[in-house]
Amino acid sequence: MKAPEEYIETKPQPKDMTSEEQKAHYNRTDSVLQEEDEIDLLELFQQVWSRRKVVLIAIGTSFMLGLFIAIVSPAEYSAEIVLMPQSSNTSSMGGSSNLLRQLGGFAGVSLDGSSGTLDKTLYPDITQSTSSYLAIMEEEMHFSTLDTTMSLYYYFTEVDTPPVTEYIKRYTLGLPRILIQLPVRLLSLFDKPTPDVQNLASSTSEDTSSQVISTPVLGRKDTLYQPITLNGRQLLVISKLKNRITTTIEDNGMVKVSATMPDPIIAAKTTELSVNYLTRYITAYRIEKVQADLVFIEEQYEEKQERYRQAQQNLAAIQDRNANIVTERGRIELERAETEYNLAFSLYQSVAQQLEQARIKVQEETPAFKVLEPIQVPLRKSEPNEELIIILSLFAGLAIGFAVVIVQIIYGNLKLKLQ
Repeated sequence: MKAPEEYIETKPQPKDMTSEEQKAHYNRTDSVLQEEDEIDLLELFQQVWSRRKVVLIAIGTSFMLGLFIAIVSPAEYSAEIVLMPQSSNTSSMGGSSNLLRQLGGFAGVSLDGSSGTLDKTLYPDITQSTSSYLAIMEEEMHFSTLDTTMSLYYYFTEVDTPPVTEYIKRYTLGLPRILIQLPVRLLSLFDKPTPDVQNLASSTSEDTSSQVISTPVLGRKDTLYQPITLNGRQLLVISKLKNRITTTIEDNGMVKVSATMPDPIIAAKTTELSVNYLTRYITAYRIEKVQADLVFIEEQYEEKQERYRQAQQNLAAIQDRNANIVTERGRIELERAETEYNLAFSLYQSVAQQLEQARIKVQEETPAFKVLEPIQVPLRKSEPNEELIIILSLFAGLAIGFAVVIVQIIYGNLKLKLQ
């Protein structure tokens, strides 16, 4: 009678068994275990194969869903520009102006002082600021796909409609988030804004071009720190632009600005507006201090010039009066006029030198950006990638099908054991 397999695996080995007999025992045990593994894998494959229809149905369903998403997804076009920013001109020689030293400088004039510097890592924050989005959304652009001219604010609030895939994503994957935010939205219905804020929000929604925040921020020195009020539509457009306009700093120091829009010309135009805002902001930041110094020195120059002219005329008049009369009083008056003239001339000469220095400093501190890769109107859409969507849908269907089959097999085995 043949011993059961459990007995073969757990049977203790005799102490007087030789080495050859032990090897033969181990070989028999390993062969039995390998045979059991092969039987299990073969049985598992047979069970999966018997349920192949489930896998095929999952693959077919996922393929049809991927094909539907690839067809209904709206086309998107991307445009970009690559800039080479100029390095800072501030040297180690006390912050002196390189250009001024090349011109020889001015005797007796200090060249110390430097303008503000702006780290490259802050460039993305500049293009993603609210002021940048407000300036871009109000710009009129020509949409080639619609053959009309409008602003991005009007397009995203009146023309653009969410695609079918957005609704599917919102009420499938985004359903838990909607349920979580539902109490907050219900409470917001009973929270009415104050009359002033409500009137301001309604006025901005009717005519956004007339609001103060639509003007370029760089030219609003009188209202630079005043708070602004944004309505719901503006916040919606800003949220869309945040996902469509990106600025990155490459490892080699290059600055890349890109924009993704539903129209190829609009994508290129938006990239242009974004990089223009970035360069103007950096330029204003760099030369703001030296520009203010230049304005102050120009005012001082006019005052010192007028003082020098008056001292010159006063000295000439006193010399004419005392041409033939030599008195102690006339001599003192003449010396006083000469002293005033020399002082006015010295101040006038010093301020004139500082004025030339300030003008050169403004020119030197004005940053320069060299375009490495210009903006190109995209000829092919960047999204959606139909091939990638279909391939991923096939793999997803295959994985889901196998997962369902494995769950069915495990459930069936547990059910048999419980019986």
